[in-house]
Amino acid sequence: MSESKGQIATRTYHSNPVAPVPQVLGSAVPKSIDDVAAALRQKIGADSVVLVEKEHVGTPYVVVSPSHIVEILKFLRDDERFYCSNLNVVSAVDYPPRAEGTESLLKASNVIEVVYVVQSYVHRHHVMVKVRLDRSAPKVASVTGLFRAANWYERECFDMLGVHFEGHPNHKRILLPPDWVGHPLRKDYEFPEEYNGMKVPL
Repeated sequence: MSESKGQIATRTYHSNPVAPVPQVLGSAVPKSIDDVAAALRQKIGADSVVLVEKEHVGTPYVVVSPSHIVEILKFLRDDERFYCSNLNVVSAVDYPPRAEGTESLLKASNVIEVVYVVQSYVHRHHVMVKVRLDRSAPKVASVTGLFRAANWYERECFDMLGVHFEGHPNHKRILLPPDWVGHPLRKDYEFPEEYNGMKVPL
């Protein structure tokens, strides 16, 4: 501002108007995990959703076909009903073989389950998506082309559980040395007593 004696101060700048709130805010936002599953089946295909889990303690989720994971996360990122532009996490859990008669879709058996959580700042919601991979050779497409944050998340899943993310630009260990044997978060992992002649602290 500039001001001289006896005069009212005048503005020397022009403020920009506040951007309007997006018209899509709150419109057609999915109200349940069923709505998420229905949108995925309609857009990607009926075989894209394997399971809808609503009774899970915490966040309801969908289990989807690993072959569709890139399409699914791209859809959740770009579709105006979702706008999940932020990848919160990629994680994984080992479910070793269960005793005969105890397997079920809700209690996964003999799989590595990879978990993706995406979030929308526009709609203020998040969606949890899971894929279940063959435990003997767990592999799924990398989503680093959609979310740069996936790079280190996927490397950690590889390092700790042995999940191979096809198409990852730097697919190598991130926490353990390159010559470490095995993946420590596997339920059947046996920790070595020594590493390169040094005792491993447990």
